[in-house]
Amino acid sequence: METDYTKIHPLFEPIEKFFEFVIVGNAFMMMPDFQEAFKRKIPAMQPLLDKYNEEVGQKIVGSEVHTNIQFYLIYAGRLMAIAIFDFLQSSKYGNYLSNTDIFKFAKHIRNGAAHNNKFTFDPKTKKELLAKPVKWSDKTIDVSLMGKTVFPDFINTFSLLFLIQDISKKLTKK
Repeated sequence: METDYTKIHPLFEPIEKFFEFVIVGNAFMMMPDFQEAFKRKIPAMQPLLDKYNEEVGQKIVGSEVHTNIQFYLIYAGRLMAIAIFDFLQSSKYGNYLSNTDIFKFAKHIRNGAAHNNKFTFDPKTKKELLAKPVKWSDKTIDVSLMGKTVFPDFINTFSLLFLIQDISKKLTKK
């Protein structure tokens, strides 16, 4: 799947830029030459680099660098999910989309991200989800998700870009 950033509504530009920063920043951090240059330029950053390398399990094997940035992608996804919904809800488009499945989906992802990365539904929401689960793409939110992990078990950070695209399509129709 390829993301065409020209199809993202300007409302979501800060989220797009944040995601790009996370991805590019991690790409640079995975480069031993970059880390060496960074340490030379700002020696006080050594503890930060050491912590990063430990958290991602960075290992250099020959000319290959092995890492696992899932830890950072989960936090980025949680922040992005919160921002997507909050930007949308507080925008002039919030009322226009408030009764759509995509709006409700973004709301449930946001709430889970903000509540310790777990789906939580109040009694009113449980009743609504029992009557009509919320769907977007190949994902369905229903009461069976109560207490389950949002990122990365239900949705991954990269999928949020496609969610933003689909919301953007609805906004450009407005």
